[in-house]
Amino acid sequence: MQHQWRGLRAEIQGELRAARKEQLERLMERQQSLMRLADRITDLALGDPEPQVRQLALQTLALLQPDLTKTKVLAAWKTLLQDSDRRSALVAARACRIWFETSISDLTNPRLETVQSLQAGRKMASDLAVMSHIITLALNHPEVAVRAEILATLDEVLSVLVQRLNGLQSQLGLPEYRPLAVAMAADLLKVTQQLSRSLRDCLGLPHSSVRQPACRLLESLANLVQVWREEALQPEGGKFAEQLQSQLAFNIPDLLTVALSDPNREVRLQALLAVESIEPLSSRTWPALLEALHDPYPPARWAAARSLETGRSTGLSESERAAIVRVLARRLMEENEVGVRLRLAHTLQTWRTDLLSARQEIAAALANAASDWPGVKRGPFAPAHRQARRQVRDQDVLLALLEAVRESVQHQRLASREPLPEEWLPGLVASLDAEKPAVRLETCRILAIYGPQAFAARPALMRLLQDTDLQVRGAAAAALLRITPAPQ
Repeated sequence: MQHQWRGLRAEIQGELRAARKEQLERLMERQQSLMRLADRITDLALGDPEPQVRQLALQTLALLQPDLTKTKVLAAWKTLLQDSDRRSALVAARACRIWFETSISDLTNPRLETVQSLQAGRKMASDLAVMSHIITLALNHPEVAVRAEILATLDEVLSVLVQRLNGLQSQLGLPEYRPLAVAMAADLLKVTQQLSRSLRDCLGLPHSSVRQPACRLLESLANLVQVWREEALQPEGGKFAEQLQSQLAFNIPDLLTVALSDPNREVRLQALLAVESIEPLSSRTWPALLEALHDPYPPARWAAARSLETGRSTGLSESERAAIVRVLARRLMEENEVGVRLRLAHTLQTWRTDLLSARQEIAAALANAASDWPGVKRGPFAPAHRQARRQVRDQDVLLALLEAVRESVQHQRLASREPLPEEWLPGLVASLDAEKPAVRLETCRILAIYGPQAFAARPALMRLLQDTDLQVRGAAAAALLRITPAPQ
């Protein structure tokens, strides 16, 4: 019967596109005749003595999608989840995936109109709310495979829903769509509230197959917060967003524990992504994120570095901000992966107004970034010409760091007439000899801000007056004008 139902649905969809009215009517009659069997199938799922019959009956019910408000349908699900046969519980969890197949198919259909997509999303959210008790039972099941199965289903359902809502975000506030969007938000908030405790329990289990989809699920829910904050959905959307944010925040301690201790590197990465999506950089997250910069998995270090951007921070004290900047600068020197180094440099750039709290660390980072690649020979017996441009360790990292330094010294110069950090000058002078013109140009601009304080860089700037790059020659000349005369 399952194959018959699937074939019938495919045939109906094909006829809908072909618009053959007579055939479509006959197919709809066949569909109704199968639907009339739902009560008998429910009785089989509830009371047949054979476990396999009960399992097949529930899967068939999930395909037929009868009215969920009928208590017998949910009772059949509950019975199989609590069955002593573990296979029955796993089949019941998989039946949830079968139930949502239609809604997933509708939401991923690019031909579907906006109102149809929102109706499919509304049905999906409503079904989740009605089935929340069944889902909770599956999440709390002693069999790990059952928990993993239901989490994978929830992850797929919410990922598809969030992706579709993001595509429709600009239209959600229109009068014809707003009621559907608000009703959907209310149902999803109800689901989150009911599943919150179970999700925390799943994060505490020492099983990657459970933890990873739980982290992905929390990340998907966090992405919904931005959807409900759409201006056109206010004030209801804002209330939903705040309540959802508050519910998700309870999971932060468990997520941080997973991010730092799980033996599976992909789980640690997913936990970091979930933390970034749920909560801004705060006093309870930044110590763990700094620790995650030492994770052996480069993508996890990259994710931790991105999470430490100052634009995400809220309520941090001056000492906390200084501690973050110092660690970021030290990690920039210690990191071996170029991609992570570049991410660290970009993150440091967001902390430009706090770089002065890490003078020594920034000075060392500048010298390190402007240094030669290990093994490159220098001196009169080097194979390259003595005046050739230096192949510095990583040009893009150095450029990003120089941009951060320029913005920092500009900010300090505008705020006061205090001397700029002398410790940064050796690294800046070394950067004038870098191969990449953009690096030399950026360094000239920084030295111009230093003014007479950078008089020691005058010989290196004089050489750049003969640079092959026009912009570099101009920037070097402008810097020399600002540096000369020497201070008395």
